[in-house]
Amino acid sequence: MRRFVWSAVAAAAVCAGAPAAFADCAKDTQMEINDCTRAAAASAQKRMDKAFDRAVKRTDGPAKAELVSSQKTWVRTRDAACDARAAEYEGGSMQPSVYYGCMEEMTNGRAGTLKQAGR
Repeated sequence: MRRFVWSAVAAAAVCAGAPAAFADCAKDTQMEINDCTRAAAASAQKRMDKAFDRAVKRTDGPAKAELVSSQKTWVRTRDAACDARAAEYEGGSMQPSVYYGCMEEMTNGRAGTLKQAGR
C-alpha cells in the first residue's frame, strides 16, 4: 500500500511542472490547444485503465483489494492536484490546457506504475 501512496505523492509533485501535453499540441489557437490536451488526457486515461485492469486480473487476495483501494485514492489525489494546478490560471483561456496537461502527465505516470505492478 505504501508503494502506491508514495507513487501518488510523487505524481502530484510532477504535476507542478509544465504539462508535457503542450509540446505535443503545437496548434494555432488556444481552443485547439485545449482540445488537443483534452484528447491527450483521454488517451492517457484509456492506457491507465487498461494497465489497471491487467494489474487487477494478475493480483488476488488482500493485494487485489489494496490495489483497488490505492487506485481510488490515487485518482482523487490526481484530480485534486490538477484542479490546484489549473486554479492558478482561473478565468484564463489556457486553464483547460493546464488542467488536461496535468491529467495526462500524471495519468501516464500512473499507467507505467500499474504496468509494472501487473507483471
